[in-house]
Amino acid sequence: MIKLKLLLATLLFATSLLIAEDDNRDRIVVLNLKPVNVAVTVVEAITENLITDIVNLDRYYVIERSQLNMILSELSLTMTDEFDESSAVEVGKLASAKIVILGSLSNIGGRFALNIRGIEVSTGKILFAKNIQKRTEADLFDATAEAVAGLGTGVVVRAEIASKNTPEEPAESTATVKTTSQLHGLNFAGIGLAVTGGVFALGGAGVLIYDIVGYMPQVALARNNGTSYADYETKFNTNIGLFAGGIAGIGLGVVLLGVSVPLILHKEKTQVSFGVSGDFIKSFGFNVALKF
Repeated sequence: MIKLKLLLATLLFATSLLIAEDDNRDRIVVLNLKPVNVAVTVVEAITENLITDIVNLDRYYVIERSQLNMILSELSLTMTDEFDESSAVEVGKLASAKIVILGSLSNIGGRFALNIRGIEVSTGKILFAKNIQKRTEADLFDATAEAVAGLGTGVVVRAEIASKNTPEEPAESTATVKTTSQLHGLNFAGIGLAVTGGVFALGGAGVLIYDIVGYMPQVALARNNGTSYADYETKFNTNIGLFAGGIAGIGLGVVLLGVSVPLILHKEKTQVSFGVSGDFIKSFGFNVALKF
């Protein structure tokens, strides 16, 4: 009997697909948000507002609530039930959808938080997650627009192919789905390296300027005034140390800034390694390698 019901539901959605055959937009299911210390009526209103904002993007075909209710009934579920990733994927499959959106609306300490997640039906992977916090219920209507803003530019699917495969072992492809509003981890690493490189370069320049303008004259004065050899040697070694440290700081900063450029621009499979050797006074060296 259950199989018969599922077959009927599938036929129903097949019919709806034929009606919308000229619509090339991706199909999307929006499940009711889970209320956490928030009135059900408020959650229902925000869910409807979320659906409206997605429809207004004109990039997705949102499954009608009546059709969705039929699918849920065949799974012995209702719109008021709590959904996890697994059950959401099952709903999405029966609805022939590409993406299922679920989440919650909570009120903790007088502050509202809208959490939504987009799940790819074919893989069960979370494509995106948003957390929008507001102070009042009225502000929640703006929160839904913020939550779907990333969907407005579309979901980009990039296939990453394993590069170390023998001829006998075909490469396996894995789909990584990101919204264009998200930065890759390598981008953040590049930004971090750029900031660190800038700090090293500025710090090294400061040390070098201090050595040349402030400390070198003291060394020359000690030499010309007949200061004891031990005192002169100490000042001279300090002068060399400051000079080497300044050059090293500038050099390291430049290297880090250079390494950060390809990371910020983000090339897949980029590998970066670098090493530093020396005692910063007698010798100093860099070893940098970039592989794309």
